[in-house]
Amino acid sequence: MFIAQRKVGQDARPFVIAEMSGNHNQSLDRALEIVAAAARAGADAIKLQTYTADTMTLDLAAGAFLIDDENSLWAGRTLHDLYREAHTPWAWHEPIMRRARELGVLCFSTPFDETAVDFLEGLDVPAYKIASFEIVHLPLIRRVAATGKPMVISTGMATLAEIDDAVRTAREGGCKDLVLLKCTSTYPATPANSNVLTIPHLRSLFRCEVGLSDHTMGIGAAVAAVHTARPWSRSISPWRGPMAASTAPFRWNPTSCDRWSSKPNAPGNRSVRSHTARWKPKRRRWRSGGRSTLRKTLRRATY
Repeated sequence: MFIAQRKVGQDARPFVIAEMSGNHNQSLDRALEIVAAAARAGADAIKLQTYTADTMTLDLAAGAFLIDDENSLWAGRTLHDLYREAHTPWAWHEPIMRRARELGVLCFSTPFDETAVDFLEGLDVPAYKIASFEIVHLPLIRRVAATGKPMVISTGMATLAEIDDAVRTAREGGCKDLVLLKCTSTYPATPANSNVLTIPHLRSLFRCEVGLSDHTMGIGAAVAAVHTARPWSRSISPWRGPMAASTAPFRWNPTSCDRWSSKPNAPGNRSVRSHTARWKPKRRRWRSGGRSTLRKTLRRATY
């Protein structure tokens, strides 16, 4: 299958998606620099999230809408406030996508309701992503499928039955090019809980391409997954320090992303294949991580 002109599959180079999320911290200049950083690192695509606080939740400061966990980074905040701070203003989408085109990077987004799909269709996005939390939002999947564009669905928290419902809905709605992303919905996730051996299992069950949506701190999960997966998604930010976005604990900077570039000709980059080839079974340690991390990641095939 193809996303725009980029081939995605077992016989293609890994397709690397840099997730912007809310790492722009409500600065368009920062958002544009994230696009540039992803391009310099050799990412194939940059992905946005398309929603508003009002399309996500209610503006209430009580009950489930208020974070009352004293150990939370956001204790005392409301969900509405957090979504408002983390969302990407819809007026920014066009300049962000224009910058991506100028730099030769694809740009698409995750819609969280049908109005977002209508908006993104006006921008002629090349593909759509369905978030793990929306895998049971079958009307949204049906609306995206009706566009006829490639669809990428994350599977965090979903049962096999829920994944099956989503895949059937997508295909019955007109989706021809479907990718599932193995996803562990903990932030950050541990390599031991990544269970990347479920990737070939998902591919066999649903007869589609399967990749990894990576929330781990290190590189072990990605290294293990690259032997079974080609699409690979990771949150990215060129900056360290305080972040408004929920991705702050596990985001990567572009120097990390350099290692996973599927564009080996990008300045200073190496392809995933050349990087993963450094691991040799006879050595006690793998140069870029540790053989034990790879073993833990591959160890279990449970969901």
